[in-house]
Amino acid sequence: MLRAIVIEDDPGFGKTLTRILEQQSYEVVHAQSVAEARRRIDHEEFDLALLDQHLPDGLGLTLLDEVVAKPNRPVVIMVTGAESLATTVQAIQRGAYDYFVKPPDLDALLVVIERAQRERELRVQLVQRRVREPSGAKASTRIDDIIVGSSPAMTELFKQIARVAPTGVNVLVTGESGSGKELVARAIHELGGRSALPFVAVNCAALSPTLVESELFGHARGAFTGATRDRPGRFELAGQGTLMLDEIGELELELQGKLLRAIEERTFERVGETRGRPFEARLVCATHRDLRRDVEDGRFREDLYFRLGVVQLHVPPLRERPDDILPIARHLLRQIGRQIDKLDLVIDPAAVELLRRYPWPGNVRELRNVMEHGAIMAQGVLTPDHLHAAGVREIATAKAAVPTSAPRTLADMERDHIRRTLEQLGWIKKAAAEALGISRPTLDRKIRLYRLEPSDE
Repeated sequence: MLRAIVIEDDPGFGKTLTRILEQQSYEVVHAQSVAEARRRIDHEEFDLALLDQHLPDGLGLTLLDEVVAKPNRPVVIMVTGAESLATTVQAIQRGAYDYFVKPPDLDALLVVIERAQRERELRVQLVQRRVREPSGAKASTRIDDIIVGSSPAMTELFKQIARVAPTGVNVLVTGESGSGKELVARAIHELGGRSALPFVAVNCAALSPTLVESELFGHARGAFTGATRDRPGRFELAGQGTLMLDEIGELELELQGKLLRAIEERTFERVGETRGRPFEARLVCATHRDLRRDVEDGRFREDLYFRLGVVQLHVPPLRERPDDILPIARHLLRQIGRQIDKLDLVIDPAAVELLRRYPWPGNVRELRNVMEHGAIMAQGVLTPDHLHAAGVREIATAKAAVPTSAPRTLADMERDHIRRTLEQLGWIKKAAAEALGISRPTLDRKIRLYRLEPSDE
């Protein structure tokens, strides 16, 4: 039988929570102070703890730190008397699974408790399976199996991922386009005990505005013209795995409200239905935008921002971690070489220097494109000529030729790179946007910003 401890100084509310948990087959202990809870937790094991923030002899956050430090720690859900964003964010960052404001929606609370226990069981099973594996068995997934990088910035990011992955909290990943935000989401998925469950990624910026709600939540037959059958959305397809919403800042305000409701109530409705369906996946969102500024400008809901950004992870651009460029390039070259049956590809030393000096406005996505081009065209050795053909050498050379007293700005390099890509592709904007790793609307904005025209030389 599962065991729970309710840490609540209000006798009436404590009895209500106790009764509800007992109906879910929990053996329940009710503690009305930090001291009493500490005595019970020190000598007994619990699967679940419902923890009030304000107790007669201390704060719940203080006790939370002690509880999450225990080897067989219970799932902790905070219950606060008044919503304080600062307190709730602290609680999640310090190890609480979720939080509710009194009086909580009891149905929603039960859904979260059930989901939390399933995740806890998965983690326990994962640990047990790894213990049973023979020494020659395949090693468990590590962060550096997914993301390449050894710079100080990436080392710190790896540490943050390792701390966040097991918690199950919502994560907001920020960074420039092409910097590797989806890889961070995949690492969180793999290291959070969900590797056997679905990982569903959707680019919100790529969805048609008229169909985005249907894509996310699904639709019922007859919900709109062309809906000839029931169709599950990404929220449903993710199951109990991980749902990644990339470019979350591109969602319209109306849909932001529906997303907020799905997160808070852990339910959603298909378009054309009124029946709620459970949302059980972990949510990881990503954006290249400054959502804090978008909130101030009224483009993004503040309540949704705080819900999504309980924990924020930032992926630094490639130009800020030059020591990672060559390891990533070699990793990509090996990966691509296996796909095209060229296992002996190497990078010429002169090409290495160009790779290091280039500013990589398209980040890792652009580096992959360059490596793919080079791998296909090279006969064993990837040379500066291959990089030149992929659009790298001119920017790197021009940058090196500029006197140090008048360095070129990143905007100058970005403008030249966009112009050259457009010219190489005959000003076919769709193809250029894909090559640059940006959306078509973003490319249009850049063209207007830099006043680029087909006649530019």
